[in-house]
Amino acid sequence: MIESVKWEELTGLQEGFFRDALEEAKKSRCCSSKVGCVLTNTGRWGEIIGGGFNETPSPAKSCEELGGCPNTSDGKCTNTVHAERMAIHDADGVYYDNAYITREPCYACVNELRLETSAKNLTIYALDGKPNEDGRAAIKRCGVRLVVVTDWEGQNGI
Repeated sequence: MIESVKWEELTGLQEGFFRDALEEAKKSRCCSSKVGCVLTNTGRWGEIIGGGFNETPSPAKSCEELGGCPNTSDGKCTNTVHAERMAIHDADGVYYDNAYITREPCYACVNELRLETSAKNLTIYALDGKPNEDGRAAIKRCGVRLVVVTDWEGQNGI
């Protein structure tokens, strides 16, 4: 299921989770796209279970160190581990049922988020931007709920 909400419809806690995801994204050294993700548990509302950003695994050099992104011909970065994967790793097996991501997830990340949680109902919140059609196909197939947040740029200092 895919739905849209306006920024002002979010709770203060949800806004805070997006701020945390945006802070994670700032840590990325990827030249083409800086993405952040935080995982939360509704039962432990207010607590972040895991966080991550897209990053080059060591000992490989980051895009910044290489002087640019070694993209494939289709423009996708081949040098980083995605923010969702890093957040799942950070969660270290702790139950989560919400993911707050600074952009819509790709097909592989939707599948990983779904496979790595025992939650019956997983909700992915993503900031509006470029829709990821492959990710949306996985969302529909996996029975995941995607909430796309619109009108968020410039809200409350973001």
